[in-house]
Amino acid sequence: MRLNRHRQTPHALVSEKVIEFECRFCSNTHAKRIVSTFDHHSNLELPIDLVECSNCGIISIFPLPNEKTHEAAYPTDIVNPLLYSQNQRRKFVETLYRFFHPYSVRWRMKRVQKEIGVGRLLDVGCRNGDFLQVMRQQLWEVAGIERNPTQFEFATQTLGLEVYRSFSDLMPKYEGHFDVITYWHSLGHFSNPLKALDESLRLLRKNGLILIALPNLSSLDFLIYKSHWAALDAPRRLFHFSPQPMRNILRKKGLALVRKKVIPFDIYYNCLLSEKILIDSSACHNQTKIWRYFRAGMIGIIAHILSASGAGSGMLYVVKRDGK
Repeated sequence: MRLNRHRQTPHALVSEKVIEFECRFCSNTHAKRIVSTFDHHSNLELPIDLVECSNCGIISIFPLPNEKTHEAAYPTDIVNPLLYSQNQRRKFVETLYRFFHPYSVRWRMKRVQKEIGVGRLLDVGCRNGDFLQVMRQQLWEVAGIERNPTQFEFATQTLGLEVYRSFSDLMPKYEGHFDVITYWHSLGHFSNPLKALDESLRLLRKNGLILIALPNLSSLDFLIYKSHWAALDAPRRLFHFSPQPMRNILRKKGLALVRKKVIPFDIYYNCLLSEKILIDSSACHNQTKIWRYFRAGMIGIIAHILSASGAGSGMLYVVKRDGK
């Protein structure tokens, strides 16, 4: 998608000016502004500030949008998981998504199977249901939660999946039912992530696992791309959790970290898409684009190497009830 951007790009890491706000995780009232970004999927380059709580270190959009504004920011188009090769307009973003996404879904499938061979799965923020469909083919009992009405309709009507609009719709039938609950980059989209984790614990069986995938602002690619980093996904993603704040949140909810893994495909996808966003913002000439994408590939390789220290572009946290 080609976006209309001004040649100048004022969005970047900004001065750490202390501002007053109310943290939804620790009730602290002070934060510092760390980056000013914009909606990468919109033609309007309106600034969106991200601030870091001075106490718990969790990063959030400031000010947080109301529910109606937040829901309206989501695109309504659907990628059909049955037609990965379909690409009528051959847009770069669509091509990039269709290249990486099948591999990403397969990686998720193998990761879940490695944790628990087969069982009952709930995917929170299941979008069009492609991951659930793959897991169903692997003989898992699957269900999902999806708030977006277009995605919900596709998952239920086209794929015939058991998908609900909210946690409350699964109660009390599925209380203590699931072996695995997954959040594939969806936890930060909830206006109250702590409540979402509480609800998940009610639905999880005693020895079950929760798998939480999150972008990581401690990664090299964020430090390079800053406001153009694709995984910011403002204003849809409301919160960002780096590894240490995430550990603190897990402890607060009575959860123990079993293991932490780098998500390999996220590194290259985020670098290439971020470079695309940066190209559009700078009105880059076509003849220089190939070198820009080569640069993105090199950044991805370096970031992948550095991710061995545990600071990948995307991180997966496997957690369970503490003491279980």
